[in-house]
Amino acid sequence: MIPSIAINPKTPVEKIFPFLDIIHHVLIMSVEPGFSGQAFLPEVVDKVDTLVSYVQMRGLKCTVAMDGGISQDNIAMLAKKGVQDFGVGSAIFSKPDKVAVLKNLYELAQ
Repeated sequence: MIPSIAINPKTPVEKIFPFLDIIHHVLIMSVEPGFSGQAFLPEVVDKVDTLVSYVQMRGLKCTVAMDGGISQDNIAMLAKKGVQDFGVGSAIFSKPDKVAVLKNLYELAQ
């Protein structure tokens, strides 16, 4: 098991800073939890910048994940900002060639 924490779009990322010395994985929700197919909330990108900067400055060993509205339109940008893991649903399952989409997403996230 990996000690992890998830935060909703409205939760300030700074609220989890006191726990990052014992947490190894942070999931930033980029939609309001509830159902698949929601649009990505661009305001959560600032949370990635803040979290990655904090983790790097403190030398913490914490991975960052994002779930919600992840697609070919945003995965490369998020990966460049430091997101290592992605929860992807609609961007794959709404397409006829799921394998091709998954391969493309994987390439974009590298």
